[in-house]
Amino acid sequence: MSFRMFASAVVTAIWFTIPLACDSPYTYLNCDVSQDCHTGTQNVPGTVCVDDVCKCQDPSYAICCDFRRADDPDCKLACRPCWDCPEGTRGCEGADFDCRLPSECPPIPTTCPNVSSCEAGRCGHTFQAGTTEIQKVGDCTRRRCDGNGVIEHVIDFTDIHDDGNDCTVDQCDETGPIHTAHPDGTRCRGGYCARGNCVGCIRQADCSDTSDVCDQNVCVPGHCVDNRHGDGETDTDCGGPCVPCADGQKCQLDADCSSGACKSERCAAPTASDGRANGSETDVDCGGRDAPACSDGERCAYHRDCTSGVCIGNVCRAPTCTDGTQNGQETGIDCGGACPVACE
Repeated sequence: MSFRMFASAVVTAIWFTIPLACDSPYTYLNCDVSQDCHTGTQNVPGTVCVDDVCKCQDPSYAICCDFRRADDPDCKLACRPCWDCPEGTRGCEGADFDCRLPSECPPIPTTCPNVSSCEAGRCGHTFQAGTTEIQKVGDCTRRRCDGNGVIEHVIDFTDIHDDGNDCTVDQCDETGPIHTAHPDGTRCRGGYCARGNCVGCIRQADCSDTSDVCDQNVCVPGHCVDNRHGDGETDTDCGGPCVPCADGQKCQLDADCSSGACKSERCAAPTASDGRANGSETDVDCGGRDAPACSDGERCAYHRDCTSGVCIGNVCRAPTCTDGTQNGQETGIDCGGACPVACE
């Protein structure tokens, strides 16, 4: 064998024993500017050779394995956007992207359900249409999401407000709750309906004791209508076993007065400070037309009877972030303030 042939064989052997790869992070041979960079076993498509170092043609990309398979030895290197590379990839320092996975994108804080997504390193959200979990009870409406994160109020004829009155039919129409009086004479738990209220009687025959008479919708002994003051009456034909007395008449107990307030042995007009649940009040000195709103736990008929604005089951409820009402520290309906959901 000639010396020239021997030298050529030695060079060829040395060439094939050195892995074809780029400089840092591959510290082998120099790059060939006319080809993709190499590792010991693969080409890295999309790379160029710059100062003997393999770099991606797109400066926003870096050489890495897909972050989802970063620990897989069979994952091939490629030039990928940094949101597809594992954390710590060289060349991705300071890259501008929001996420790698949808789980890194929190849902938008709204009562409308939404699904997070991660597309091209940016967080996105897809809203879902349908009824929200937060509903106001008894307002004849249903809150639903339109699929774009906007809450709509649609009429719901099944969301009926119960006014607690046996003598009304609780219904909804396009304007909201309505309470229609039953016909007079309809049976109720306390007797019979008259003008939308449950009373003891509306005719003589309604009294179980045949000696009683029906006086002002109350079954009372016959002496209660004789225009005389006697037989347990606190004033003429009123108080005691008879119908309650009017304001200014004599009394001994609150029950002797139609106002429910007996002061200094005289029936007094109801006030919002007499310590009694009377007049239009739904509880003691609160609720109704003429008194302040009631506190949590007190009786109510409508949402407006409560300081919280929430009347459920004829009881005022504490403000919550899911009661369908703007109350407490909220700056909107069930959002803002102390609520975890921000207002739109």
